Amino acid sequence: MIIVFLLRNLLAQIIMFILISILTIVSYFYSFISTRDQMLKILTLGFIYIRKIIFFIMGITLEYRGLDNLLNTPCIIASKHQSSLESSFFFNEFFLRTLYAFKKEIAYVPMWGRINMKCGGLKIDRSKGIKILDAFVADGKKYISLGYNVAIFPEGTRTPVEVKNGKFKMGVARLYKECNVPIIPVALNSGICYPKGSWLIYSGHIIVEFLKPIYPGMEEKKMLLHLQEIVNARSNELAEESLGRKKKKFS
Repeated sequence: MIIVFLLRNLLAQIIMFILISILTIVSYFYSFISTRDQMLKILTLGFIYIRKIIFFIMGITLEYRGLDNLLNTPCIIASKHQSSLESSFFFNEFFLRTLYAFKKEIAYVPMWGRINMKCGGLKIDRSKGIKILDAFVADGKKYISLGYNVAIFPEGTRTPVEVKNGKFKMGVARLYKECNVPIIPVALNSGICYPKGSWLIYSGHIIVEFLKPIYPGMEEKKMLLHLQEIVNARSNELAEESLGRKKKKFS
């Protein structure tokens, strides 16, 4: 069983590498003749098909909940961050015009630097020191005013499933106050299938749940604590649900 599991992982990783490489090359050359929205569309379609292939190989099922909480107006998507799957595979299906926060260093990665700059997003430039938050918020306001959604991970880094109370940073609260648009909190349990620090992908049931929007008007710190509490609590429940389903399957 272990050998089969490792072989499936190896196959999935090889296929994912090949498919993402093809998507990268196609997107790179397409970036010279396309608009931002056209680039987002080709990346969205590409990652959706890659996700379906990899999940099929590894025996992963994906369920979306809370779709009635989605909005038709620009918003901030504030998501739990447990794996490297979130930014590429989960949100674009429902938020086509969505831009992400990314580290400035990505702009220097061959091909992907060009692709990121074409798509745009909230650039995190740590060299700006204490002004980093001002630049981050300015980018967010600019893109939201153009009708885009902004997706961020308030924890700032991936948090293992075992960590029950991930700490959210102030960036999302500042963005909420300055942009004056709703936040859609997102709870998930992707870490049970693709844990932080591991190259192994495990079978399981991933749930991505869009919680009720937080509308403008709350005080920054109060909103941040509320967001952190509801996203952490629901993500913990989703992890327990999927782990319980997995134990039942093999019992």
